[in-house]
Formats: sequence, structure tokens, C-alpha cells
Amino acid sequence: MREKILAHPIRWLIGLCACLVFFGCFGFPIYNFTTGRRFGSWYLLLALCFFYYEIGQILGVLHSRCKVRRSAALALGMTLLGLACRFLMEFGEVSNTEDFTLPNVALHLFVVVALTTLGSLSPVVDNQRPPLRNG
Repeated sequence: MREKILAHPIRWLIGLCACLVFFGCFGFPIYNFTTGRRFGSWYLLLALCFFYYEIGQILGVLHSRCKVRRSAALALGMTLLGLACRFLMEFGEVSNTEDFTLPNVALHLFVVVALTTLGSLSPVVDNQRPPLRNG
């Protein structure tokens, strides 16, 4: 898979940016501190976290492990673009005042950056496996 990603890096980067904007728009908020509402159900939340982790792994292949900041910055920027699309999509509705509070946005951005960074740093990215224990 690594060879396929590196053979067409621009296509993969455009696709990942589109996915990050989509998940930023429709996966927000992960947890709503204002109303106590969660994002859908637990399996949707688990799938969203899995997607962010996988996006981080692909960004790790594209940018190498040395450039984790670039992967985190790209994930942060595209998620902010998705949040802007969500804000404009629901402009004038009461849900904007409930959803777009500082704790909700901060939690969402923290989870996105943390999961994509963990995905970028995972040993699977460089085809390295941790050593097995003897015994």
C-alpha cells in the first residue's frame, strides 16, 4: 500500500483533505458540553476516531515521521475549514449557539490533532514492527 500512496501523492493528499473537511463538518461536536449530547452513538464515535487515526497513518507515509508537525497542521487546518462549513451551513439556527462553544471546539480539535499525530507516529508507517520478547 505504501508504494501506491507514494506513486500518487497529490491524489492521496487531495482525498485526505476532502475527508478531513467532511469529518470536520459532519462529525462535530464529538461531545456537546452545553447540552450533554454525544455524537450519535458509541460506534459512530469509534468509527470517527478510527478514521482520524488512519488518516494520520497515511499522512505519516506522505510526510514521513520527521514531519509530524506538518501532518498535525494539515489536519488542524482542514478540520477548521470543515468547522467553518458547518457554521455557515447552520447559520442563524439555535444549534450554532449550542454547538460552537469554546469547550466543544477545543475538544474536537484536540481529538483530531491527537489521533492524527498518533497515527503519523505509529510504527506501521515505516514498516517497522516492535521487537518480540523472548520467552
